[in-house]
Amino acid sequence: MVQKIVSTWGGYLLVALFVAGCHSVPRAGDSDHAQSIVVNDRTLEDALATIDGLSLRVVSGGIEGPLDAALPTLGESRVVFVGETHTHYEHHLVQLALLRALHEQNPRLAVGVEWFQQDLQQPLDDYMVGRIGEAEMLQKTEYYERWRYDYRLYRPIVEYAKRHQLPLIALNAPADITRKISSGGLSSLAPEVRARLPSQMDGSDPTYRQRVRAAYDLHPDSEQPFENFLSVQLVWDESMAENAAKFLRANPQHRMIVLAGTGHAGFRTGIPDRLLRRLPVSTVTVTTVNEKPGTAHEPGSADVLVVSPSLSLPPSGKLGVMVNTRDQRVTVSGVLQESGAYRAGIRKSDQILKLEDQDVQSFSDLKLALMDKRPGDTVVVVVQAQTSPPRQLDVVLH
Repeated sequence: MVQKIVSTWGGYLLVALFVAGCHSVPRAGDSDHAQSIVVNDRTLEDALATIDGLSLRVVSGGIEGPLDAALPTLGESRVVFVGETHTHYEHHLVQLALLRALHEQNPRLAVGVEWFQQDLQQPLDDYMVGRIGEAEMLQKTEYYERWRYDYRLYRPIVEYAKRHQLPLIALNAPADITRKISSGGLSSLAPEVRARLPSQMDGSDPTYRQRVRAAYDLHPDSEQPFENFLSVQLVWDESMAENAAKFLRANPQHRMIVLAGTGHAGFRTGIPDRLLRRLPVSTVTVTTVNEKPGTAHEPGSADVLVVSPSLSLPPSGKLGVMVNTRDQRVTVSGVLQESGAYRAGIRKSDQILKLEDQDVQSFSDLKLALMDKRPGDTVVVVVQAQTSPPRQLDVVLH
């Protein structure tokens, strides 16, 4: 449950390409995750093969057994919430494993996700039926501006839904609204903007407030007032509950698997109880924990715990630059001196024109061009200083 605020300075969007973008709030066991097993999954088939090679176990109501032992319980529920720590690949593989199992039980299944916002549902729909490709979908959903986590973590889930023509539902609130709330609170919204949010928003539960406060306190240097942070979390949870309820009402034969951060999907005070307030349906919550002995989980985090080894994808290659994006221009604002970009001759104030024959006009263009590259790969970058002609450089990623 992380407030991801786009930082601006002087009208510019500042983004670091030598780091991975946004990070999850630190959680118990995250330091152990640095010792995770690296799996080189590139396709849906790779991800499914990795799942089939895992010995996933479940713990529910004091009963422990293989993952299949939980399927009857999950099959009885119309909505299955599966939490995640956004940067943990094994959490997404568990989500995919349960998605496949629930789909095989009953093909009338929708996939509701936190990672996309409801106001940009149309590009998702276009992608699912093949009207646009993956890159265009990520551009039009503003994925890298709004969510920013490594899309490779989510790609197998999206591809499974696409292959089987399962509705993929963007559940989250529009980012432009939550950014306004983050800076000015709910009271700063104009009436017509406030009307785009759920009419029902209940932040009275003290345990909900305590959990949000604990997340907020992990960022002691934040200039965002706590009440604004709380309001953003509340808007996210109520919006995701409302959008899930809308789909379920309109599609009474469908079940839904909801994939979101554990703070939203695992704890019943996040999305689940807010959905039940709108629609009386059977629900169950699931979250993933590390198989390392002694690994703790937060009490009340889920009805079913899935125990998995820690897994991660190989790192994506990075240029080693910071950029400003403005007016369809991507300009270097800083260069890491140990990076391939610096050794190749990229300097501050250079404009990046192309990367691997792809025109670069936005942060998304850079991320898409680098997504499947690895450290050590060489990429061709075309840059231009203000008063000089373009120059083509070979950059070794790190």
